[in-house]
Amino acid sequence: MRRFMSLWVALMSIAWASVAQTKSISGKVVDGNNVPIEGASIQVKGSTRGTIADGQGLFTISAASADILVITSTNFAPKEVKVGNQTNIIVSLVLQSSTIDEVVVTALGVSRQKKSLGYSVQNVTADKLTEGGNPNLATALQGKVAGMEVRPSSGMPGASAQIFIRGARFFDGNNSPLYVVDGLPVSSQPDFEVGGNGVTGSDYSGRSIDINPNDIESISVLKGQAASALYGTRASNGVIMITTKSGKRLKKGAPVVNFSTNWQFDNISRKPELQQLYAQGSGGGGNFSPTASTSWGPLISELPNDVNYGGNVPNSFNNNNPTAETQGKYWNPKKGAWVVPQAYDNIGDFFKTGLVAANNLSISQASDLGSYYVGFGSTNQTGIMPASKMNRYNVKFSGDFNVSSKVKVGASVNYSTVAIYKMPSGNNSLLFEIYGAPVSYDLKGTPISEANNPYKQIQYRGGTFDNPYWGAQYNRFIENTRRVLGNTYISYSPIQPVTIKWQVGVDQYTTDREELFEYGSGPAPTGDLTNGALTNRTFNSQFTASFNKQVSQDWHINALVGNEVNDNYLRNIVGSGTGFILPGFDNIGNATTQLTSESKFKTRTVGFYGQAGADWRNMVFLTVTGRNDYISTMPRGSRSFFYPSASLAWAFTELEPLKNKGFYGKLRASIAQVGSPGTYKEKYYTRHTSGSGFLSSTNITFPFNGVIGFRPNSTLYATDLKPQNTNSLEVGVELSFFKNRVSVDYSYTTQKTKDQIFSIPLAGSTGFAQIVRNAGEMQSNAHEVTLRVVPVKTNYFQWDVSANFTKVLSKVNSLATGVDNIYLGGFTDPQVRAAIGYSYPSIFGTTYLRNDKGQIRVDASGMPLTGSDGVIGTVTPDFNLDINNGLRYKFMQLNILLAWKKGGQMYSGANRLINLYGTSKLTENRATDKILVQGVKESTVVDGKGGDVNDIVISGAPALYTYYNSKVANISEANIYGTSFVKFREIALSFDLPRSLLQKTGFIKSAAFSVSARNILLWTELPNFDPESSQGNGNMQGGFDYMSLPQARSIGLGLNLTF
Repeated sequence: MRRFMSLWVALMSIAWASVAQTKSISGKVVDGNNVPIEGASIQVKGSTRGTIADGQGLFTISAASADILVITSTNFAPKEVKVGNQTNIIVSLVLQSSTIDEVVVTALGVSRQKKSLGYSVQNVTADKLTEGGNPNLATALQGKVAGMEVRPSSGMPGASAQIFIRGARFFDGNNSPLYVVDGLPVSSQPDFEVGGNGVTGSDYSGRSIDINPNDIESISVLKGQAASALYGTRASNGVIMITTKSGKRLKKGAPVVNFSTNWQFDNISRKPELQQLYAQGSGGGGNFSPTASTSWGPLISELPNDVNYGGNVPNSFNNNNPTAETQGKYWNPKKGAWVVPQAYDNIGDFFKTGLVAANNLSISQASDLGSYYVGFGSTNQTGIMPASKMNRYNVKFSGDFNVSSKVKVGASVNYSTVAIYKMPSGNNSLLFEIYGAPVSYDLKGTPISEANNPYKQIQYRGGTFDNPYWGAQYNRFIENTRRVLGNTYISYSPIQPVTIKWQVGVDQYTTDREELFEYGSGPAPTGDLTNGALTNRTFNSQFTASFNKQVSQDWHINALVGNEVNDNYLRNIVGSGTGFILPGFDNIGNATTQLTSESKFKTRTVGFYGQAGADWRNMVFLTVTGRNDYISTMPRGSRSFFYPSASLAWAFTELEPLKNKGFYGKLRASIAQVGSPGTYKEKYYTRHTSGSGFLSSTNITFPFNGVIGFRPNSTLYATDLKPQNTNSLEVGVELSFFKNRVSVDYSYTTQKTKDQIFSIPLAGSTGFAQIVRNAGEMQSNAHEVTLRVVPVKTNYFQWDVSANFTKVLSKVNSLATGVDNIYLGGFTDPQVRAAIGYSYPSIFGTTYLRNDKGQIRVDASGMPLTGSDGVIGTVTPDFNLDINNGLRYKFMQLNILLAWKKGGQMYSGANRLINLYGTSKLTENRATDKILVQGVKESTVVDGKGGDVNDIVISGAPALYTYYNSKVANISEANIYGTSFVKFREIALSFDLPRSLLQKTGFIKSAAFSVSARNILLWTELPNFDPESSQGNGNMQGGFDYMSLPQARSIGLGLNLTF
């Protein structure tokens, strides 16, 4: 007993001595600019004692004088500090360039070490986003992220663009990612789709156009469902996390002022090649016709010899007496004069050089109390087509205030006004009379209207089209949006491992739109005006509590729970008037028929979510999440939905035998489920409209004499409607060699979306036209690779090569019973559809008539025959590869972004039409060209089988006219073209002025001058047009062109100054 007591006393004495030697150490962790590093880990070396730095970089820990503190933080080199006699320690960490320890912004704005993620996230920095001078945020992201495809519609000011992350998931719905700005989910999609099933009217801008790219500090793209699961139903298509600029990263001290200006000059990216020999006329017979819509007339050089209009031969216009004044000329009825025949460059005359002037000014500052940032931006763009332009003005404020060591508050506000003046496309496109105009007709030099009647157009043809110069001057298509989005937050850390944060935000905008077809226009001869006012307001509240602690030397845990409320209000008022009483008085009150409508929608989603994570020895990382959403747009009793996810990452090079061997490796895997809700509506009545169209001249419309009637809505909604759920599996590997000189990141993802929500036709006997319900399944498989190589790196020169590879296949597995395909957009023939067993989307239309071996069958004239309707093309490319070369020598930096798209097809209505009109280069040698259709003779085909090889040659202008105008023009398959291309997407050269020179000014801290270019070179299998020009923003996804507005190529100059 005595020995036991002696041992106990000895041990207690040793323990007391040990305790007596420890002391409380206070400290702060900062970076090279003296900016606090939140979340830095402070560990007593060789023990389990540790802590985490708070939001101000402050920490407190107990340690003995002989102890060594190990301080680590992602993106920074670790540092060891001996305690000694110190009781207050300031630790400055050095930023390291390795991407292995890169920090990325994940769901709900949580910054995490990329090494710890079991899914793929990719960052885009501010310099990469803005180096090309692109004012459109969506298209500025092209080529910057693997697994993400950006499909622009045109190069016009404010043009819409679609973004797909790992392909499409939904047949007939929104396939675009969620945008989150400084933690606030915001609207980014167009509020309207292009009219006439995507082929009529003007494009509508996506609301991401309201965001000034120069206000952005960085973007994190959350690609998979596991990455975005905490956002619930809105994040089925991935998330684009935008962090805007602030003063947080500045060195404490005086305010910093930055000014940048960029001037960019735009031109049409590709002019179609037109024939230069033949004049206006039809039939290919050689007769000039000044009212024909085609160019199948005589040689331009033969116009003076035309029987009816030539100045060399007797006719009514020269009083049957050719003179020196008329000889060598022909009578032009539109000009009312004798004209020397020539080929005009109507395309070059109409398109002009556009200009983008972007100016940005900001002031920011950081201090012990917090930081602030105030920015002003203006973007003024005139388009490459007359009357097209965009004026955007942005004001931004953000600020953070350190109330105490435990309480922090902040706010961010962005205000913008955007006015966009657009051009119509598709059926209403002005390009019908630009690309289709006979080269013998002088569009620019011919008056656009009669001298005493500006509303009576002068055109070379009849029909429902407008003279392009008249249409640009008198018709109007305007969007004017005023928007404010912002949030405020309070953060409280009662104890170091715990942080509580509440953030509330608002995203509100109002868009006024005007669509005017002036009195005398082709589409609306008596005038048509539509005015609309849309208000969209979203309130968002997020409350989170997080826990982050190093519980032992080997284990670190984190947890997060929270609640989100998202409340949306949408109101759309539309007034329209047709039949103007007074030409030129563009007011609905001036219309003989006036209609108004108003719609209001209110939706609310309430979500509860949680996340738990644990990592072992900074090597194995496990994260699980769950979210339950309550959604007001679903049927009562079916509004609660739970979505889980789990991810695992293993940095296997943290194993002792592999540590510090000069390379890095990580395996990762994740599974997740995220749903997308539909919109359920109870049975309701809608205002009835009708007309007696068979009474062409005395059409009677309803409402009649002010009497309004209502009828049941023709769409029925299933009462058992449920969300369309996406189940995903992702696996990936990250490898880095030679001290990060070579790195590769590969991901494979499979996503299956079932219970799709779309409209299914009903029998008329039901009293409804269609029912909205769940049916069908689509699967997307995606391969993506990010590769980075640094071939050369010296003190003065560095060469970086990076590549983003994307291969996605989305396939329709099933639809509703009895439904083989569903319509997405286009005409009756052709159109874009979702079809069972085919990639999504597919192009559908009339095919060539073929035999059992797939050979085209031709008639007795050698002309191809028309077959049945079927799938004739696929829109999805085989792959996309974007390669960036970055070269830096001392103060010069050159970046070249090359884009390669392999595969994919498009219905090119523009190519069809210029061939039909006889204006394409393909029709220039019509007198000598011979066409032999590769196929078999119809007369030798028996029961659809076999047949003799075709040897009938099509030759001569009349036969070619029939071939292009009547045969292949009516076979949609003949107008399917490949859209593969190689393009210089961006080139940017910048010069940083030497600091020694700037110091002499006494006030300029840094200065950079840049030269940039976009879309300057293009190689493509699509003839005549840029394959990135297509119809609008619907689900046709770049697979349909019908005189679509063109892309632009740009050259710009920039200057950036910091004071």
